[in-house]
Amino acid sequence: MEKYKKLLDQVRDLPTLPEVVKKLNSMLSNPKTTAKEVTQVISKDPSITTKLLRIVNSSFYSFTNPVNKISMAVIVLGFNSIKSIVLGTSVFGAFKSGRKPSFDYQGFWLHAVCVGAAARIIAKRLGKKETEPYFIAGLVSELGLVLGDQYFQEEFSKVVENVRTKKSSILVAEKEVFGGHLNDLAAYLLEKWELSSNIVDAVRHKYDPLSAKEDPEFASMLLTAECIARTLYIGEWGDKTIPDLSQSVIDKIQVKSEDFRDLLDKTSVEFEKAKVFIEAN
Repeated sequence: MEKYKKLLDQVRDLPTLPEVVKKLNSMLSNPKTTAKEVTQVISKDPSITTKLLRIVNSSFYSFTNPVNKISMAVIVLGFNSIKSIVLGTSVFGAFKSGRKPSFDYQGFWLHAVCVGAAARIIAKRLGKKETEPYFIAGLVSELGLVLGDQYFQEEFSKVVENVRTKKSSILVAEKEVFGGHLNDLAAYLLEKWELSSNIVDAVRHKYDPLSAKEDPEFASMLLTAECIARTLYIGEWGDKTIPDLSQSVIDKIQVKSEDFRDLLDKTSVEFEKAKVFIEAN
C-alpha cells in the first residue's frame, strides 16, 4: 500500500479536521491544561459547541440533569471524552465530494456508527473506564473505503465491481486490486490527524488483530464490532460478508459464544442512541 500512501501525500484536498480538534489534541497532551482552557477553545466554534451539547444531552449519555454549558460538559465528562465527541462530530463533514460515489455513503455512515456502538458495548462489557475512544475507533475504522472511492476511483470501482459481480468479500477484492487492505490507508490518514497511536494501530490491524503492535485486544474489539454490525445488517452499503472471527480473537476479548446474542441486542439499542452523531450534523 506504500504506493497509495505516497499518492495521498500529493493530494491537496485531503480531508482535514477543524482547527478546534487539532488544538484539543495539542492541549490534552499537556498535563497542565485546565478545564477553563478547554472550554474556551471549544466555545470559539459555535457549530461544534451546538453539536457537542446536543450529544451530551442525548440518550447516548442519559444524564439525569441537562448539561447546558460547555464548561459543565468538560467537568462532567472529562477531557478525553470531550475530545472524542468533538472528533466524532467532525468526521462526517471531513469527507465531501462533488462526484457521484461508488457506494451508498448514507448506508456507510450508518454502518460506521453501528461499528462504533458495538465497540462501545464491548468496551463497557470489558470494564473500560472510558468507552468513547472505542466508539471513535469503530466510527473511523473503515474510512479507507471513502479514501479509495474519492482518490483512487479507477481501482476502487474495480473493488466494488468484484464485490457485486463475483460476490467477493470487500477484503478479498481490496487485496486483488490494491495489493493490501484499505484499513492501512485509513490508519495513515488517522496518523495525519494525530489521533492516538493505539487507535491508529487498532484500525490498521482490524482484520488481523493479533498482529497489532500496541494493543491486540483493542484491534480484536474492532473486528468483533464489525462482525456484530454486519450480523445486524445495519447500514448496508455493499458488502454483506461477515469476516471470520477466530477463537483466538474471541478469547482475547473474553467473550463466550453464548454472549453474542446479548452483544447483538445491546448494540441495537446503543446504535439508536449513537445515531445522534449523524443527526447532529
